[in-house]
Amino acid sequence: FDSDTANNENETEVGINGEAAVYYSIIGLSFRGETYEELYTQQEGALNLRLIGTSHQSTHLILTAGGRIFEDEADGEVRQTFYGGDISLYLLPFLGFDGRYRRYLNAENDEQTTEIESTRTQWGMFIDISFFRIFTYQFEENFDYKTISTGSKVEQQIKGTGLGVRLYF
Repeated sequence: FDSDTANNENETEVGINGEAAVYYSIIGLSFRGETYEELYTQQEGALNLRLIGTSHQSTHLILTAGGRIFEDEADGEVRQTFYGGDISLYLLPFLGFDGRYRRYLNAENDEQTTEIESTRTQWGMFIDISFFRIFTYQFEENFDYKTISTGSKVEQQIKGTGLGVRLYF
């Protein structure tokens, strides 16, 4: 994980990311939590609609919408709504690529001092071994912060690499 702000101050952080989802036919609910102790934490819940594909372990296209609680030390807590999509493309029965897009809509923090909005993209590859998936991905999130009292704007970009295992049942 690397935080690259407009004034080129870089920090390297290690974080933890966890996800869980449950589907009934083409409708699903998902939860994702992410923590980078020195920078931010976030939790998001979403309603998902699978438009293409028979399962998450097949080539698929999923539309998603939900809410996120984003919290950092500087601006406190922000509750945002978002929309986006997930896509997976299998190249072989056990190997594929996936991508994710999220658009987090403009919202004020609890103190009503800052507005935040962002866009996150994520792309990677995976190997399925029965009901296990080993995956790696790159992500990038571009934040726009606006101080309400002065109107000043700050842009921040974070990007990083993830590696993990998923369990399907």
